[in-house]
Amino acid sequence: MTLPGMVQLPQTSAFEERVEILTNELELAIKWDRPSTLLAIYNSEYVRTDAETALENFMVIQGQKVIHIKMDDMPDFNLVSLLQLYPSTVNHIFFVHGLKKPFTEQSNIFIKLGHHADILVRRKIRIVFWLTQNAAAEMLHIAPDFWEDRQHIIEFVDSPKP
Repeated sequence: MTLPGMVQLPQTSAFEERVEILTNELELAIKWDRPSTLLAIYNSEYVRTDAETALENFMVIQGQKVIHIKMDDMPDFNLVSLLQLYPSTVNHIFFVHGLKKPFTEQSNIFIKLGHHADILVRRKIRIVFWLTQNAAAEMLHIAPDFWEDRQHIIEFVDSPKP
C-alpha cells in the first residue's frame, strides 16, 4: 500500500551500498586531492572479487589507474618501498590484497605503515586494503598505530552470489 505523498526509495543490496561507500570515499579523496586509506573486509574470495571488480570499473571510468599489489607474490614484501617507486601517485589507486596465513609473518607491513604514515599523507596515496575478517582482527592487535590511522572500514559480510 502506498500512501499519498510518500516517496518510495529504490531497493539496493547491502553489497551495492558498501561498494558505493568505497567509491564515494575515493571520489572525495580525488576531488579534494587528499590521501585515503580504506580497509575493505570480506568473508569470501567471491565477494572480494566482485567488490574489487565493481570498484575498479568505477575508478577506470573516473580516469584513475588501479594498481594491484598482491602481497603473497613477494616473499620480502616492503609496501613502503614499493609505493616510493612510483614517481607520481596522481590518478593512481592501489589495491593491496593477498594476506594469507600466517598473518603474523606479514605483520611488519602494517607496523611499518603505521610508523611511516606520513609517506601516505605526503604523497597523497589512495589505497584500499582487502582483508579477510581474521586478518583484520589480527591487524588490530599487531599494528594498532596503523589501525588508528585508517580512514574508513567497509565490511562485506554478504554471502557470495551463486
